[in-house]
Amino acid sequence: MTDPHEWAKRAFDSSDVRREAQYQAATESANVALKALLVLNGGACLALLAFLANVIDKEAEAPGASELVKSIVGALHWFAYGAASAVLSSGLAYLVNRFYGEALGSRTFHFDYPYVRQTSASKRWEFVANALNWLAVALFFLSMGLFLYALRRLTA
Repeated sequence: MTDPHEWAKRAFDSSDVRREAQYQAATESANVALKALLVLNGGACLALLAFLANVIDKEAEAPGASELVKSIVGALHWFAYGAASAVLSSGLAYLVNRFYGEALGSRTFHFDYPYVRQTSASKRWEFVANALNWLAVALFFLSMGLFLYALRRLTA
């Protein structure tokens, strides 16, 4: 005879597997976002600092050098803000996935359909995760926008 609760047990196992995947995705997504955006904005900061040191060292007295230095320093600020936005976005990516995992972990298991049910706690976790997800996406695009704005300032 088969176990009358076989479908429920499968639903429990599936929920546990998904929860574990969410926790792993939290770390992975934070690392990917951090690398991509920090390389973009942080690399620009480092390149500008090296260029700025060269300008100050070799062409400090050249005509227009002070304007060039002001332009570079101004763009450097925007690249730094972009890097900070990238770090915040990466941190939020971790939290979002962690909170989605908590939402899944807060669900209850039952031996009648639906076997896995939301609770008030799981709904709250999911609401917070959704809100932070949109904030992380906004910070991602802000970081990209700051990078482009800084580039435009350099070419203006």
